[in-house]
Amino acid sequence: MLRDLEIWQKFEFPMHEAKCSLHILHFYTSLALVLISFLCMSRLHEAHRARLAASSDYFRGMFTSSMKESRQESVSLLLVGAAKFEALLHYTYSGALALGWGCVFDLTCTSLQLQFQTAFSLCLNFLQQEIDAYSCLGVASFAEAYGMADLLALADDFVLRHFQDVSITPKFQDLPVEKLKKYLQSDSLCVPSELPVFKAVMCCIKAFPRKRVKLARELMGTIQFPLMTFKEFKEVKSITSFQTLNQTLTLNFNLFTDLCQIRHHIFVQMKAML
Repeated sequence: MLRDLEIWQKFEFPMHEAKCSLHILHFYTSLALVLISFLCMSRLHEAHRARLAASSDYFRGMFTSSMKESRQESVSLLLVGAAKFEALLHYTYSGALALGWGCVFDLTCTSLQLQFQTAFSLCLNFLQQEIDAYSCLGVASFAEAYGMADLLALADDFVLRHFQDVSITPKFQDLPVEKLKKYLQSDSLCVPSELPVFKAVMCCIKAFPRKRVKLARELMGTIQFPLMTFKEFKEVKSITSFQTLNQTLTLNFNLFTDLCQIRHHIFVQMKAML
């Protein structure tokens, strides 16, 4: 599948070199172009102090303050991956980042941690421009974890506008129930009918049947069954037939009882339409 291929793009920050040059001139007398070594996960990297200070608020503070690191020839960076730091060093000198879905979350975290503000902006640009049905839930989780309100709003909006495509991706099945309910109950949910919503709920239940079947009635309550056509109701009947469910679920008595109640709830809705 094309989706399985890693897609890399080169993102460049406009005027990066001109901006760095101005900062380097400012720091030249105190830092000159002195090299400093960094130890990251047993790998050694070298860079110019002035160049780092021009690109990162973190290193600017380190090299222009009374911190002991400002006088050291070598600094250990704990909890910073070698590959991520190397990518940011390359950005420091070139103004370009090679970004793909396999690395963008880690690079976003590291650029935020080490305060490479322009590199962080490039990462956010990638997340906003390249978001798709397969990545939007990951972007939403990442944005929520790091308190990035604007990015979270963008990702949630993408999920709601492309719900039918998102609901058939593997990550959708792992969606926490509360998050799923939030999407299902949103007035901004864009679907051609309620049938894709029903299928999405059933998909989530079947992914973890013993855990989620107890929440099925609550999830089914978010579906607007009266908006379905008779043809769609017939498909719902087929999907919820005991034979179909038995092919997917290994039922014990409690699960069987719960599924009976769910099926009864659905047919009450169907009768109301007749």
